[in-house]
Amino acid sequence: MAIKLARSLVSANFLEQISLSPDYGIIEFFTPQAFVNKTLADIGLRKRLRVTILAIRRGKDIIVAPAPEEKLLNGDVLVALGSNSGLEQLRAIE
Repeated sequence: MAIKLARSLVSANFLEQISLSPDYGIIEFFTPQAFVNKTLADIGLRKRLRVTILAIRRGKDIIVAPAPEEKLLNGDVLVALGSNSGLEQLRAIE
């Protein structure tokens, strides 16, 4: 719990983390400003960090398994799955 709190204090975009194993996890976070108005294909998380966006929460709607052409908007909440190292790199993006 302390680690979870520390991570949330360090990153304003970070909302939640679920540890799946010592090496993999899922995080929920607000769309970083660097991603706003870009598609998932444009940002290339799967290729660069080996992180997959599982879902996008946009207001009251949830987009499950979003297409690479899905454009990210300011205020979207992303759910990502990946290695802990890839998720840490993702968390550092603002």
